[in-house]
Amino acid sequence: MRFPYFNVEFKKNYSSDLILVSGEIRNYSGKGYNTVAYKIILYRKSKIIGTGIIKLYDFKAHFTRTFEAVLDINYKMIPKITGFDIVFESGY
Repeated sequence: MRFPYFNVEFKKNYSSDLILVSGEIRNYSGKGYNTVAYKIILYRKSKIIGTGIIKLYDFKAHFTRTFEAVLDINYKMIPKITGFDIVFESGY
């Protein structure tokens, strides 16, 4: 895996009723990026219940970065999340 992720948590955003996702992503791609975008996909069993975008800046090769992103999904959906994927979308 070029961009393994770990320590991913979902909780209520501090200032709204939306989901705040946080965690860490490691860059094993062998390439540094000025900006990277990942798509996070939330599942309930095999059904997609929401998606969002995680952006990181100045993501050097072989480094690990922490992230936080607010997802446009009500936090009351958190107990229904049974799985998720974080997928590389683009980088430059």
